[in-house]
Order: sequence, then C-alpha cells, then structure tokens
Amino acid sequence: MGEPSRPPTSLVRETLAFAVPTLATLIAEPVFLAADSVIVGHLGIAQLGALATASAILTLVTSSFIVLAYGTTSRVARLIGAGNAAGAFEVGVASTWAAVILGAILSAVLALFGREALVLLKTPSEVLPFAVVYLKISAIGVPFVLLSLAGIGVLRGVGNSRGPMQIQVAGYLLNIVLNLWLVWGVGLGIAGSALGTVLSQAALAAAYFVMVRKLARSRQVSLKPHLGGIANIFATGVSLIVRTVSFRIAILLATWVAESLGTVSLAAFGAAMTVWTVVVFVLDSVAIAAQVSFAKSVGAGRLQEARDATVTFMRLAVVFGLVTGAVLAAFAWVIPGAFVTDPTTRRLITNLLLIEAILQPLASLAFMLDGILIGVGDFTYLGFAAVASLGAFVPGALEVRYVFHNAQSLWIAIGIFMLARVATLASRIGQRDWLAWPNKGTK
Repeated sequence: MGEPSRPPTSLVRETLAFAVPTLATLIAEPVFLAADSVIVGHLGIAQLGALATASAILTLVTSSFIVLAYGTTSRVARLIGAGNAAGAFEVGVASTWAAVILGAILSAVLALFGREALVLLKTPSEVLPFAVVYLKISAIGVPFVLLSLAGIGVLRGVGNSRGPMQIQVAGYLLNIVLNLWLVWGVGLGIAGSALGTVLSQAALAAAYFVMVRKLARSRQVSLKPHLGGIANIFATGVSLIVRTVSFRIAILLATWVAESLGTVSLAAFGAAMTVWTVVVFVLDSVAIAAQVSFAKSVGAGRLQEARDATVTFMRLAVVFGLVTGAVLAAFAWVIPGAFVTDPTTRRLITNLLLIEAILQPLASLAFMLDGILIGVGDFTYLGFAAVASLGAFVPGALEVRYVFHNAQSLWIAIGIFMLARVATLASRIGQRDWLAWPNKGTK
C-alpha cells in the first residue's frame, strides 16, 4: 500500500535542505573549468579558445556517461525507499566498476584520436596546438571523473549530500592551488592547467571510492566486479546515455559554430558557456534534490505524494530561474573582466551574458522537469525528448553558421533548444498517468 503521503510543502523543505550541499557538489566541476578559464585566459585569447574547444570534447565524453551519477542516484534511492539497502549498495559497486572500465577505454581513445577530433571541429590554426596539449593531458583524468560520478550517485541515493559537498569543495581548492602553481609558478602554461585538474580529479576519485567501500562493507556487499551487475547499469541506462549524448552533441555543435565565427567570438563563447554552466548547475542542484525525493517517494509507494509535489516544484523552478537571471544580468558587465582584458571580447561576453540571463527561467524549468522524470525512472521518454530537442536546435545552429555569423544569434538558438526541452518534458508530465509509465527496469 505504501507509506502515507507528506504534504508538498514538507517535501519542498526537505528538497531545499538537500539542495544546498548538492549545489557545492554540482558546481565544483564547472568551477574547475571557470578557474581554468580565468587562469588560462590571461595567457592569451588563443589559449582561452583552446580551453573552450578541448573542454567541449572532454565534456562530451565524460558527461555522456552521467548515467553513472543520475541513473545510480535514482536506482539507489528507489531501493533505499523500498528498504533494500544491500541491493542499493550492490548497484553502487557495479557503477564503480563500470566507471573504471569505461574510463580506461575512453582515456585511450582521447589520447590516440584527440588531435583528429579537434581538426574535425575546424579548430583555428593558432588555437590547435594549445588545444591538443590540453586535451591529451586531460584524457588521463577521464577514469577519475567517471569514478567520481559513480560515487556521487551512490551518496546522493542514500541521502548523503554533505559527503559529496565536502569532497568537491576540497577538490576545488586543490585544483585552484595546483593550477596557479603549475601554470605560473612552474611555468607550464596551458599544460599546467590540464595537469593540475587531472591531479585534483584523481584525489576526488580516491575519496569517493573510500566512501562507497565503507557503505558496501556495512552491508557485507562484495567489492568484486560482477559482470551481470555492470551490464545492468548500462542496460537500464541506455536511454539516459542517449539523453546526455544529445545534450553534449548540442554543445559540441554550438562550439563548432562558434569556431567558424573567429577567434574573438570563440573566446567569448567559451567564457559565456563557462558562466552558463556554473549558473545552470546552480539550478540543477534543486532539480537533483527533487530527483532524490521523487525516487524515494516512488520506491516507498508514495505515488500521490509525488503527484501533489509536481506543480509546487515547477513553480519553485520558475522563481529560482528569475532570481538567478536577475543576478546574472546585474553582473554581466563585471564578469568578463575575469576572463580577458581585450575590450572587444569583453563587450561581446557581456552581450551573451544578458541573453543568458533572459533564458534562466526557461533553463530552470527544463532542469526541474528533467529531474522529476529521472527520479520516477522515466528514462525511455527522457531519451526521446532529448533527441527531439536536439532536432529543434540543429537548424538554428546551422543557420547561425551559414547565415547570421554572430555569437548572439548562436545563444538565441540555444534558447530554442531549452524551449524544446521544456515543451517535450512538460507534455509528458501533463499526461494524467505519467507516473505509471516509467521504465520498470530502473526500479
């Protein structure tokens, strides 16, 4: 029969309390990039452009397997809600091994074919050498990033948001110190930025592994690899992989378009995308907290609780987006100075940030709807919705490259992408029996 439902306001309070430490966890990786952008930006525009291009490829590779975090969180939280802690930790161990195996493969592929990928993206000649250096060194850190994603998923699923917060903040501080020392103290330039980030990622992965091991041992769950469990991680997460790959292709396509606009536009786009990523992850902190709450509610059989909370969470998302948009607009003239000194590039970054500010309520709602559907396990529809949203973005992006030729139009096309996300996700939740349709294999 399930447990009695809690009122939506109680669920929201619980979610917001979870969201605060989740924010620190989410924002750390974008801050790694922001720190790199600030430090590398003062090396030159070509280096900043190289960071934007190489980071787009790295993000495509690592975030394509965000299933290791989001999928694991949903499955672990459902099992915890159902009272099956041992089963939850078995999922955690399987996710950890999947991260190690995948990370090793992806690292090798990037090291071997990183230059070819950059050339395929038409990276400007003055940017290419720096981008190759950054990408090949950063490839070493891919297994560490995936292992951290798995660890984050497990800890969020059991309701521990403070552990990831502490680990990520420590890693962020270590990253800043290492990058400053290696780039300026040792004089390694952009290579030092990549190396500092890799070392920080290794430290983070080690910390998450220790915490997951402790949880597994508390329920006598074996740490040995189980091929069936590892395969199941991806069998139940294929749709999430499709979802994330679609998003990353959109970002990669946007980067490809930005590269055709020249070095100044590429550098401005990279800086604006860094700010966008940081702000969007602020929005996503609330969405992920909602994801955990919805997953536990469904796992415990409290379906009415999830239904009652949906409208409340959607309203909260819009308000949160209005606030972050207002803050971003207020600082749009200040932020560019942290990235570059060139006045033309700074003006362009300001213009792009103002467009981003307008898009914030839309982005916030998209992330919240996405989090709700992940929480209830509707992975199949999420994959479909992501592909549909990408289809809406592609024509606009191509039109910018071949017709409009300016970075402002590119961000308007990104706004169309966000609108398509909201439309597809809201149409699902608007259907009366949407909670009854999620992928049963994720439970």
